[in-house]
Amino acid sequence: MFQRNDFFWRRLVTCAFFLAISCSAWAQTQPASDEKAAESIVAEARSDDSDLLTPAEVQQSQEEFRQKLASLESSGLAEEDRRQATEFYQKALDSLASWEEYHKAKLRHDANSVKYELELKDFQDRLATLPAADEPFKFEGDLAALEEELAKQEQIVQQAREDLAKSDKQPKNRQTRLAELPQQVVEKQQELEKVSSQYGEFAAKDTTDVLANAQRNYLWSRAAALKMSLEEMEKQRQYFSKSPDLVQVRRDYRAKFLAQEEKKEAELRDLIESRRLAEAELQASKATRTAAVERPQAITELAKSNEKLANKQVEIAEKNTIITDEKAQVIHERENLAKEFERSKERLGAVELNEANGQQLRQQQELLPDCRAISRRMALRAQEQSDVTYEWYDLIDRRSTIVDADLEHRVAKILADVPAEQRAAAEREVRELLADELKILDSTIKTYDTYARQLTELSAAEDQLRSTANDYANLITEHVLWIRSTSLPRLADWPIAGEAVAWTMDPANWRSALTALWTKSGSSPLAVALFGVVLVFSVYMHRRLRNRLRAIGEHAAKRTSTDFWPSVEATWITLLMALPWPLFFGFLGWWMDSPLNESEFVRSLSVSLQFTALCLLLLELVRHLCRSGGLADAH
Repeated sequence: MFQRNDFFWRRLVTCAFFLAISCSAWAQTQPASDEKAAESIVAEARSDDSDLLTPAEVQQSQEEFRQKLASLESSGLAEEDRRQATEFYQKALDSLASWEEYHKAKLRHDANSVKYELELKDFQDRLATLPAADEPFKFEGDLAALEEELAKQEQIVQQAREDLAKSDKQPKNRQTRLAELPQQVVEKQQELEKVSSQYGEFAAKDTTDVLANAQRNYLWSRAAALKMSLEEMEKQRQYFSKSPDLVQVRRDYRAKFLAQEEKKEAELRDLIESRRLAEAELQASKATRTAAVERPQAITELAKSNEKLANKQVEIAEKNTIITDEKAQVIHERENLAKEFERSKERLGAVELNEANGQQLRQQQELLPDCRAISRRMALRAQEQSDVTYEWYDLIDRRSTIVDADLEHRVAKILADVPAEQRAAAEREVRELLADELKILDSTIKTYDTYARQLTELSAAEDQLRSTANDYANLITEHVLWIRSTSLPRLADWPIAGEAVAWTMDPANWRSALTALWTKSGSSPLAVALFGVVLVFSVYMHRRLRNRLRAIGEHAAKRTSTDFWPSVEATWITLLMALPWPLFFGFLGWWMDSPLNESEFVRSLSVSLQFTALCLLLLELVRHLCRSGGLADAH
């Protein structure tokens, strides 16, 4: 009995020992499984309550996913599984980042909806309290203060233009967005159903599978992001559905505000120009009166120099006023053309082109600014800009010389030519004239600086206007290529055609063309001589090239000929034979083409010659391709 009990207890102790070892080994592996099981439970809870997620919970999930992503290196997974798990966790983090963006947009739409009525009332009050259009503005201060005020006003106007441009786009963007939302909601819902279905399949899988958990977390994150995007789109739809009144009132206010600020800017600029011109005229009047006084020759020369400089300042100030007004007109024309250009693009994208709106586009094309005339104005102004810049630098150098010189030495030098008995009385006048000279120089330099800047800004504005007009013309040309450009000739057209023929045959116009060619050739005789040599040589080689082409054709026409090189040589010879006359007409048109040409006939003849050269080149190529023994006949 004792032995049996002893044996029993020995077996019991042995089983307990092995059981303890097994439990220890199981305990070492159990935390990871418990962790994955807990993660699965949390994920299932999240799948059930993802609509209740808060930003804090999303940030906590992001941190958990980052830790999981970092622990993949020591997970013992195969290389391919680790790569896929990494991609899933990265996609999960991207989805949660999208959730945050959708949440911010949702809060923004909520805030806009809450303040809708307040914002609508605010803009209505602003619109009602804007001053009347005919109410004058009051400006105070000296010229420097007015210029500083103008700089601030220009920034205000620029910002107002940008705000109005945004308001002009808002109605279209709003309608477009409202039209897009239903389809996008359907797509998001379909994707959410697909992701939810996939997530349900993964919920039944082994929770100890690291790769499956990674994909499960990604699907949960993606579903959460899709749900938040649906909520964001619903909030956006609700806001856009009740916002047309605010959009219109805001646009009306910004348009009226911009008109008011542009008027204020124009009046301020006119005031500055009038003040500057008045000061220049005052200085010129004073210098003229001073120069008219009888005095010794040396002092008279100084007074005359001041008078000349002051009169030059008045001249530049008057030009500056003209250029400023011209720049304002060009900017206004460019803005209107840009708006019309955008509207035309929208209409062409939304409406099918037909004969009626095609003819309307052609009429708009005829009303576009003349790009060649703009180029001509810019070319003429370039020389003036160069002259103004040179004179400006010359004035700066003159002022530097005066400032660096010793005043007493200059006074003594001028008084040296004055009789001794008059020097005491003349010294004070000389000092006043020298002080006036420096003052006039300073104001003249500033006037030149302003004028040069206005010229540059005007050229830039015209360049933008020309670019917009070219883009508009190209847009119209692309869409009206197959639209009839005019009706059939009528009897009423014959007198107009007769006037055109008479204008074309007018000897005065042809003299202008010859004068333009002669003037351009005289400025670049080497280029004309080089072209003449090339043209004469091509004509001289024409017969030889024709004979060579015939010989190559006879060789290529043989049945035993398998060489490809004769065809290549024939291609080059055909091109060279077609070049002489098109090259001649093209060179004439290009040579007389210049924006500085004042004659409309010369500009028209230049374009016609270049177009004729292109058409003639095509005809010559076809003629020589099809000649007997030519490329198309024998190759």
